[in-house]
Amino acid sequence: MTNEQSVLYALLRNRFYAFIVKLFEILEGGAVFASNWHIKTMAYYLELSVTDTNNRLIIAIGPRYLKSFCASVALPIWILGRDPAAHIICVSYSDDLAMHFSRLRRTALDNWFIKLLFPKLRISAKKNTEKEIVTTEGGEIYTTSVGGTLTGRGADYIIIDDPIKSGDAMSDAERQKVNDWYRNTAFSRLNNKNTGRIIIVAQRVHYDDLIGHILETEENDWVVLVIPAIASEMEIYATGINERYVRKAGEPIHADRESREILEAIKSAVGSIVFETQYQQNPVPPGGNIFKSEWFKRHRYFSGSEFDRIIQSWDTANVTDEGASYSVCTVWGIREHRYYLLHVLRDRLGFPALKRAVVQLARVWGASDILIEKAASGYALLESLYNETSLPLIPIVPNNDKSTRAEQASGVFASGRVFIPEEAPWLALYEHEMFGFPNVKHSDQVDSTTQFLLWIQKTWPPELHINAYVLKSGSNTRDRYAERTGISVFRDLF
Repeated sequence: MTNEQSVLYALLRNRFYAFIVKLFEILEGGAVFASNWHIKTMAYYLELSVTDTNNRLIIAIGPRYLKSFCASVALPIWILGRDPAAHIICVSYSDDLAMHFSRLRRTALDNWFIKLLFPKLRISAKKNTEKEIVTTEGGEIYTTSVGGTLTGRGADYIIIDDPIKSGDAMSDAERQKVNDWYRNTAFSRLNNKNTGRIIIVAQRVHYDDLIGHILETEENDWVVLVIPAIASEMEIYATGINERYVRKAGEPIHADRESREILEAIKSAVGSIVFETQYQQNPVPPGGNIFKSEWFKRHRYFSGSEFDRIIQSWDTANVTDEGASYSVCTVWGIREHRYYLLHVLRDRLGFPALKRAVVQLARVWGASDILIEKAASGYALLESLYNETSLPLIPIVPNNDKSTRAEQASGVFASGRVFIPEEAPWLALYEHEMFGFPNVKHSDQVDSTTQFLLWIQKTWPPELHINAYVLKSGSNTRDRYAERTGISVFRDLF
């Protein structure tokens, strides 16, 4: 063996991503492997699930991104190549799919290159069936579907790939069957509960699918890798030892295969809720948590001129760091005691950009009133805007915590007086946050929405409403405001 061959073999045995590339070449007849960062990331996490101390891994990623090839085909072979005595159980949602992966694994194990790469990895003549491949070293890959019997089987690794078909996900009985099978059957098959490893790769299909069920009960025990089809914010992914990929907000997962335009077309075809679940990996309860989906009425596009008043509600953040909260403005049209959501701005903005955004959005929509939370960055923003503009600013001092305010506002939704668009570029993220609250990473859109609804309920009817921004600086401030706006009556609404 030449030195170059020795280096190559060492690389393939020790770096799972390199092995994936080589195996793809073997099984796909020399087809070109379309390398991408997301495959490197999946490969790295799967590699660590074998070589590191972590023994629980979830990878949530949409369909057709090579997750099954990596986890159900390549990984079992790589594990056995490194340890021919390992016992592996591979599971998919159907027998047909499970057997397909089994045939691919057998083809790979019979390949001359794999035999050279892993000289101790050989299929035993005593046991070589569609469901069961036994090695001469006593190792095993046992293939089954969810619900299949595992009596008498033990495993060092359990690999579960898409445990439920997307078409069955809305059935409570089907989801419960999968979750019960995992809890009562699969988990019990680990030879050692402390060191045995469970790997789940799947697209999310429901809030209470197997991933959701596990995270609800075992969250702290799992490493979770979530890769949405379109990045909702900048994310940093580990792709190897001391290697990272920085993904920009709005970036598709693999633009060469599926551009942003294609993904948006898919979203239009399947609907925002399905897309958010299966492609973005962000399922929410079908009915919502505090805010129920059936409460939300729909409207077609409005320009703003059709309404009695246009209200803008700002929930601001004072940092632009990735992971920080967003500054959000929801724009509302009011007509006949009904409230129409017209636009949502959601961005991380530094103070100068935030101030410009308030001014520009007010002009675009002709805002009658601009609500700004009088807290944190809102203090400076209010004072700066008051001194430099004549915008109709209203400071809001929040009472109670976020969840309490949401509960207080939920009755307005339940009354059927809140309308959201049938379509909008920002709608999927808005729905996800509203329906998922309080179990969401960010709640700035919820805060902006509840701020508006609580305020409008307190100040309606409109003829009693007075634009008032009362700063603590006293009568001079009030006099300047009265001179600028013509309003001389003030009251502290909050």
